[in-house]
Amino acid sequence: MSVEIYHIRYNKFGDTSVNQSIMWTFFMCFLVCALQVSAAATAQESDPKFWIENGKRMLEEKSKQPLRTNKAKNVILFMGDGMSLTTLTAARIYKGQLQNTSGESEHLSFEQFPFTGISKVLI
Repeated sequence: MSVEIYHIRYNKFGDTSVNQSIMWTFFMCFLVCALQVSAAATAQESDPKFWIENGKRMLEEKSKQPLRTNKAKNVILFMGDGMSLTTLTAARIYKGQLQNTSGESEHLSFEQFPFTGISKVLI
């Protein structure tokens, strides 16, 4: 078994066939392209201006929603014990990692509700 592995390694860099050379070239091109796309997305997200513009855009979208003047018939109150801002950030990052994306840009389902708020209670 080790002789075959050594022989394959020798063939990649020594006496290569045309098929192995073409396959190796395509693999390296694919790898370089994938790394470039990944680096571009990461570079954009590491720029603070990206997040400022993202926040401004979200505020504009929320402010364009029509104002509801009707009285509420029912209220659904979600109370999350131990859900501090750092815990929510960790949950977003974890959700993103499960989807093989950047977790900082993920949103949790309850963060998409039309009206949300945060309250800190000290006892």
